[in-house]
Amino acid sequence: MNREELLKQLHQVKKLREILDEKEELLRTMKSIALEAMNVGDSIRIVLNQSFQDLQNQLTYLESKILVSFSEVLNNSIE
Repeated sequence: MNREELLKQLHQVKKLREILDEKEELLRTMKSIALEAMNVGDSIRIVLNQSFQDLQNQLTYLESKILVSFSEVLNNSIE
């Protein structure tokens, strides 16, 4: 493997790490919302539920990005 290929792989791994960090933060936020929802009234819980669902959609998107990025890293490491 030459230097350019290694640098490309390094960039891909860093990109994947950033996405994983973003996912971790998203999961922390979802946990906080879930814990807060346990201790509030119904009207606030409805708002928190909507926020939670929005975060679930973001999580689904991030997971698809992770799969694509991970596949790229694996494919390039095999070549």
